[in-house]
Amino acid sequence: MLALAAAAAVYASAFYNVLENILGGVYMDQNWFYRGDALIHSLSEQETTSHSVAVWRIGQCGVFLKYDGKIILIDPVLEPIYGTDGVCRTHFEPPFSADANFSVDAVFCTHNHLDHFQPDTICKLAASHPNVKFFVPAGILDEIQECISSFADRVTGIRQGQQLELFQNISVTAVAVPHDVYRADANGNEKALGYVLHMGDTTILHCGDAVATDRLVADVCKAGPIHLAFLPINGRDWVRESHDIIGNMTPQEAALFAKEIDCTTVIPTHYDMMCGNEENPLLFAYYMEHTQPNRAWHILRNGEPYLYTH
Repeated sequence: MLALAAAAAVYASAFYNVLENILGGVYMDQNWFYRGDALIHSLSEQETTSHSVAVWRIGQCGVFLKYDGKIILIDPVLEPIYGTDGVCRTHFEPPFSADANFSVDAVFCTHNHLDHFQPDTICKLAASHPNVKFFVPAGILDEIQECISSFADRVTGIRQGQQLELFQNISVTAVAVPHDVYRADANGNEKALGYVLHMGDTTILHCGDAVATDRLVADVCKAGPIHLAFLPINGRDWVRESHDIIGNMTPQEAALFAKEIDCTTVIPTHYDMMCGNEENPLLFAYYMEHTQPNRAWHILRNGEPYLYTH
């Protein structure tokens, strides 16, 4: 019996290693599909139609979206993140620096954590891209004043439920998200938001960091219907919580949430960048395939161009 158990353990370990090799860069790997000048070229040259939006993941919850010539960047980390001990806390380097010569028209941050609002990235973006507008939850404006003081006139604080027209045929609706609970400032402004972007005929949810709740389902469905959803999958547990790492949906919860909001396509996020806070996206794929095989999902390599069309 012990021999059988040992053999099973060896087989399971070997099978898992094969799966990691097949992924070849999706799970905690330093490989990029495009990075540097190649990614910048892809951002510049990719075209869209009234029925399509171009997407590039850049690690964690970082996403470029392009529609009708406009590029929106959400939760960017374009500079290294170091701990207090001076050690880099990420599994891979950014695709390029925030002051690189690339096009971007608007930057959104979902909440005030380093892997979503990184001061080095935001300040360099503001200095090198003088026409870019920044959008953050109104509930964190007081917390980030020192960072944004030199370009505060270009920063807009958004309240939950607020809708803004960004560009022609592009608007955004903010929804409050619980990370891992709902948190608001003294004026009731939520500190963590998800963004529902209406880009031509396509509606996209970027959930930022969140756990699933009935309220979140209702708020998202009210702002929808959702065609493409970016959902965090790294989960939560008492070990990470003991180190003040606030968790998100598990892979199974993200799959169930996708079903509840009835989105057309799902892309998992928040599983690959930060050391000690990873998850295997194959678990999300498993739950999607076994609970809703007719719903589309994609695990994107960082820097991989994806054209969503409906």
